Amino acid sequence: MKNEHYLELDYLKGIGIILVILGHSFFFTGFDLVNKERYFGYYYIFNFIYSFHMPLFFIVAGFLSNKEYGIKYFYISKIKRLLIPYIFINIIDYIPRHLFSSFVNNSSNSLVRVIFYSGVATWFVYTLFMIFLIFPVLDKYIFKKDKYYIFLYFLLIINMLNLEIFNVNIFTLNRIVFYLTYFYFGYILKNYYEKIKQNKCFNNGLLYVVLSIFSIFFLYKYSENNITKVIYPFIGFMLCLKFSLSLKRYKNIKFLEFCGKNSLIFYLLEPFFAAIYRVGLVKVIDLKNHYIIVILFFSLKLISIYISAIIINKIKILSFLFGNKKKI
Repeated sequence: MKNEHYLELDYLKGIGIILVILGHSFFFTGFDLVNKERYFGYYYIFNFIYSFHMPLFFIVAGFLSNKEYGIKYFYISKIKRLLIPYIFINIIDYIPRHLFSSFVNNSSNSLVRVIFYSGVATWFVYTLFMIFLIFPVLDKYIFKKDKYYIFLYFLLIINMLNLEIFNVNIFTLNRIVFYLTYFYFGYILKNYYEKIKQNKCFNNGLLYVVLSIFSIFFLYKYSENNITKVIYPFIGFMLCLKFSLSLKRYKNIKFLEFCGKNSLIFYLLEPFFAAIYRVGLVKVIDLKNHYIIVILFFSLKLISIYISAIIINKIKILSFLFGNKKKI
C-alpha cells in the first residue's frame, strides 16, 4: 500500500531546517548575540527558534512512523536513511576538524565519541536512530495498546521533573527520554490528524492570535523552568503547522518543499559551511557590524547548502551516502 504524502510536512520540515540555519547564525560571531542584557532582540529570536525547532522534526518522524511496516525493511531503511549518513559525515568531519583545529570550536571527535556520544554535530541523527532501534518494541507493547496515552503523560511528567536518573549522556539517553515525548506525540497526532484539519477551531484565524500571544508570554519565561521547556515545543509546532497548511492551501512553494525533503542533507552540511563562513566573515574579513554578519552568515549558508543539495541529488552515490531514498 502506497503511503500518503503530506506536502504540508515538507513545508514544516523546510521551515524547521531554515530555523536551524538561522538559529546557528547567532553563534560564533564574537558579539555574544544571545546575551539577554546586551542584545535582547537576538536573544528573543534565538530562544523562540530553540524552543521548538528540533522537537518539530521528532514530531514529524513520529507522525510518519505511524503506519504498517515489516521489521526487516524497517531496520534496513533506518540504516540507509540515518546510520550510513551518520558514519559518512563523521568520517568526513574528522579530517578537517583535526587538520584545522585552530579554526573550529571543538577539535575533538574521537571514535568513542562517535559510537557512544553522537559525535560533535550529529546528535539529532544519532538520537533519532536510537529511538528507531527501540521503536518496534514500543510500538507493539505500548503505542498500540488501549491506554497508549498514559505513556505520553509519563514522558511529560518525568521531563518536567527533570529527574537525575534520566540525565545520562551515553547513547544520548537523556535526549532519547526528552525527544521521545515529541516523537510519540507525532505518532498519536497521526490518528486524529484529518479530524483536526477539518475542525473549525483549528482553522479559525483566532487560533493564530491566541497561540502567538501565549507564545510571546510563554517565551519570556521559557528558560526559567522545565515545565515551559517541555510544553513550549507543542505551541511552536502548532504555529508552524497552521502556517504550513496555509501555504499548501494557496501556493505550491518549491523552494520550501525542496528544503523539507532534503532537510537531512541541510542538517549534515550546515556545520561545514558554518565553519567556512565564520572564518571568512569574522577572522579574515573581520566584519564589525553584527547585523551584517548575521544576515551574511545565514544567507550564505542557506544558498550554499541549497546548491550543494541539488548537486548531491544528481549524484547517486552521494545521494545514498546522505540518506536520500535513491537506489544506486
